[in-house]
Amino acid sequence: YYNSINEPILNDKDVLLKATEQGVTSHSTDRNMGMGLNLLMNFVEKHKGELIIKSNNALLIYNSDLGLICSEDEYYFKGTLIKVWINSNLLEVLDVDDEIHEF
Repeated sequence: YYNSINEPILNDKDVLLKATEQGVTSHSTDRNMGMGLNLLMNFVEKHKGELIIKSNNALLIYNSDLGLICSEDEYYFKGTLIKVWINSNLLEVLDVDDEIHEF
């Protein structure tokens, strides 16, 4: 987030937190709707997991039991790294017979 003279308004931590809100988007394409990170957090919550995002100087950890922690990190990471852990025992079991397609 930058102002009209290209000075940062928010730090990395605040930008990362803002990006997790539903409807917040970078508008990098016309299809972006600002749903990605919020949906991912909801998926992690539903499946009793953990989400870790490291981006620039920000570190976000979301744990379905412990909640959300976001902080400035002393280590700079150019780009964004996302780690998702879920309890796969909570995934819906699919009937493999329903997935057979004939061509």
